[in-house]
Amino acid sequence: MNRALNELSAAPRVLPAIDLTGQIVTGDAMFAQVELSRQVVAAGGDDLWVVKDNQRTVRESIETLLARERAARGPVEHDFQTASTIEKGHGRIAQRTLTSSTMLNEYLGWAGVGQVFELALQVTECRSQQRRHGIMYGITSLSTAAASAARLLSLSRAHWWGSENGLHYILDVTFKEDATRMKSGTAAAQVLAILNNLALGLIRRAGFNNAGEARRWFEARPQAALNLVLCC
Repeated sequence: MNRALNELSAAPRVLPAIDLTGQIVTGDAMFAQVELSRQVVAAGGDDLWVVKDNQRTVRESIETLLARERAARGPVEHDFQTASTIEKGHGRIAQRTLTSSTMLNEYLGWAGVGQVFELALQVTECRSQQRRHGIMYGITSLSTAAASAARLLSLSRAHWWGSENGLHYILDVTFKEDATRMKSGTAAAQVLAILNNLALGLIRRAGFNNAGEARRWFEARPQAALNLVLCC
């Protein structure tokens, strides 16, 4: 199902219903839209978006800036901030390094931009010593005073964990949305997405942190599941 299109069209309507004062709104690349940034900043919040090829000029500008900085290491070096973390678990070592800069703030013409950043990931498998590399680019309205490179790294990590593991993975795998044969954009597909999101909200409200565990628990207790729906 084309959940991305539905989420993007819904975002401008949902944001006005939320008090964004002092809040940080994070989003995947599809949400990296100038108008969404303008809306968040005007409401007193800050944004942090992943940038990919849907904003090709922005992505390429960040990529070029960082490449030039590494090559020159000249007078502008003081503008760049860097922070790194190393985590070990599940048989691998993951090193994340975030580099941020304010040098594109005036150039990009983006509403309320405070910094751009690059997040580089290197994963080493402990047993085989094989390495994988990945790079992500981003843009945020947070100034350097409000968010150091270390804080941006933490926010980016929290967003990835929350969206990919806490929402998309659950809907795609636990609720088997990826396996559905319903065509995206149809009424049936939209209803299914609504019901799945409602079910996820209800089980979290009931105190479950693991959606798979919650499904098994309620499957064995249909009356409890009915009560949860009726009392929501």
